[in-house]
Amino acid sequence: MVSGSGSQVERDYYFNYLLFLPIWGARQIIRWLRPQIKSENEVNNPLINRLLSSIFSLDIATAPHLRPPFGVSALIVARKPT
Repeated sequence: MVSGSGSQVERDYYFNYLLFLPIWGARQIIRWLRPQIKSENEVNNPLINRLLSSIFSLDIATAPHLRPPFGVSALIVARKPT
């Protein structure tokens, strides 16, 4: 995809790897219970948000170094040659 554009990949890795299973599990529960919500973003709780923010901070600090083979999100930094 990126390589087909003629761009050079400078950095790439997955992140949100620590939250992969909780996110997958929450999505399965939402799919199973079918709550009356427009988006999974509507499921919100301040305590859970603080906990998830802490885990996400650890995740984004470690993902570039550990380079996990999976994650909910991916980051690609590419540069087009001049």
